[in-house]
Amino acid sequence: MVELLRGKDESEKWLRQALALHAELGDHDGVANDYRTLGLIAIARHKWDEARQFLSEALDITKANGHREGTIECYQLLGEVEHKLGQWEEAERWLQEALALAQSMGQEIRVAACYLQLGLTAEARGDAAEALECTVRALSLARRFPQAANRTAPGQMLSSVTKQLGIGAIEECWERLTGEPLPDDVRQLAPTGPERTPELGRISADT
Repeated sequence: MVELLRGKDESEKWLRQALALHAELGDHDGVANDYRTLGLIAIARHKWDEARQFLSEALDITKANGHREGTIECYQLLGEVEHKLGQWEEAERWLQEALALAQSMGQEIRVAACYLQLGLTAEARGDAAEALECTVRALSLARRFPQAANRTAPGQMLSSVTKQLGIGAIEECWERLTGEPLPDDVRQLAPTGPERTPELGRISADT
């Protein structure tokens, strides 16, 4: 997978051959996986139209096969593509689909990733208050998982929003949404200093 995501022509050639073979064999899961990986390669190359096409193909198959986790991933990736293109409404539409499905499955870490992506999109379209609410929701869920890396992206986002709204807004939002005061470990994630915008939805689904 690492080699594929480097966008090498040779990797894409072999993947397209695998796609043709899976299609010939009627291996729908294999076809969906191939399309999804081609979409990831296109994202890495910033070929957004190709990415949208491949991911839409993958989505159609995963939905038809009832593979809900694969469907969530396709929704999120399509949201990422539309975000990169500045199509905020389309991005949010895909991400809300992902969020609703993840919530219905009780997949809290995926829910957190969806909220993070929605927060990034809200910030990009200039709605800092909505960005804060989504980030608080993402971080409050991500804190339940042991991997420190799962707090990195929402923590960076929290720092960015703090610079716009101030720590008081974060304290109020956290208490309103969680019913608890802002924890010290979260407060430490909102320091002053250079901003760094996290990548879209990069919260691990591995628990």
